Amino acid sequence: MKFELEEYHRNTPSEDFLADIRSVANKLNKKSITIAEYEKHGKYHPTTITNRFGSWSKVMEAANLEIGRKVNIPEEELFKNIEDVWTKLGRQPRYAEMKRPLS
Repeated sequence: MKFELEEYHRNTPSEDFLADIRSVANKLNKKSITIAEYEKHGKYHPTTITNRFGSWSKVMEAANLEIGRKVNIPEEELFKNIEDVWTKLGRQPRYAEMKRPLS
């Protein structure tokens, strides 16, 4: 039996991570990719990358890709979004209407 150590990527330059992420996005022809998509098609483990950058949203930002899903949105921004959708519809929006493209 041959014993081989798995390669660790702690010392990999950040630009190598970002280049691989952009490569996966190009391969999938997408402006944003999920962690699951990257895990399936990418070279590195997503946890290594998110540990380096802090969050997947920050990874997407650093790679100049779109942020797929925002978290911890300030209340003012959420209420502004409801107001905008309400104005577009001319009535109170229903739960199912609070998604793209309106929201």
